[in-house]
Amino acid sequence: MSDHRNHKLVEVLSTFVLQDNRSHEDVWETRLLHEIAAIHIICRNETISQMKVWDSFRLRLEDESFQRQDFVRELMVLSGNRLSLKIWFLLTQYSGNPYDGTISSDEIDFMNSILAAIEQQDADTAIREFRTWSDWLKKERTHNGNHS
Repeated sequence: MSDHRNHKLVEVLSTFVLQDNRSHEDVWETRLLHEIAAIHIICRNETISQMKVWDSFRLRLEDESFQRQDFVRELMVLSGNRLSLKIWFLLTQYSGNPYDGTISSDEIDFMNSILAAIEQQDADTAIREFRTWSDWLKKERTHNGNHS
């Protein structure tokens, strides 16, 4: 894809996003669709679902240095779909990066459930837990005054 086309995609997306609150919701949901698809792909692939990266994430959860964005970006990368990854990066930027910061103690149970389900190749549970976490993040952002 040429730089010109890439700039057009950003321009179209930014114009869309700036329209109204419903547009912000659409961006949030579209980003979530890409993340859920990545989880589905990972769970279908035994090699990926059994990688040691999940153990390293668990260790980082214990010392409270686990970055939300690192986790979700790793899901997107491991899914192997580069176009989806590029779109995800744009959608994350335009949705106010809901994954900014470290995982709080309130989120550890969500993360452990997601990780366990991925390792068990249980896509339904992993996706359900991921959606629950996403909903929780959205409520936290709204509660803290960030409505993106």
